[in-house]
Amino acid sequence: TKRKVEWAGAPLTYRYELMPSVTAVEPKSGSTRGGMQLSVVGSGFEKDGMTQVRFASTSAAGNASVSMVVQPTYVSPHLLLVEVPACTLPGSCGGFVAVEVSNNGHDFSRDGVLFYYEESVHVLSLLPPTVS
Repeated sequence: TKRKVEWAGAPLTYRYELMPSVTAVEPKSGSTRGGMQLSVVGSGFEKDGMTQVRFASTSAAGNASVSMVVQPTYVSPHLLLVEVPACTLPGSCGGFVAVEVSNNGHDFSRDGVLFYYEESVHVLSLLPPTVS
């Protein structure tokens, strides 16, 4: 059955936001230890303090349960700077992760732009220990 609902309260407002889009990241790879600065290039980035960058496992891109979210530094509507976090994603450390942006902390871009986490090399010893 149809019901008629009347609204007598204050007017409701709706704000339509364009989805941000990621077109590139630079550099395209870095250490699993993180700590380096990453440039995120795209469009529609907002300077309202709610913008977030997400590093998501490529096996579950768009699934917040297997991702790392960081706060970027806003430079322009086309550029964000972010410190790459140390990789803690099961199965993605030493591999590709999707870089996604959200202006509202909930809806993330899904443009397929990837960052490659390089596994760190640990040298335990050198043989021979001296060269003659």
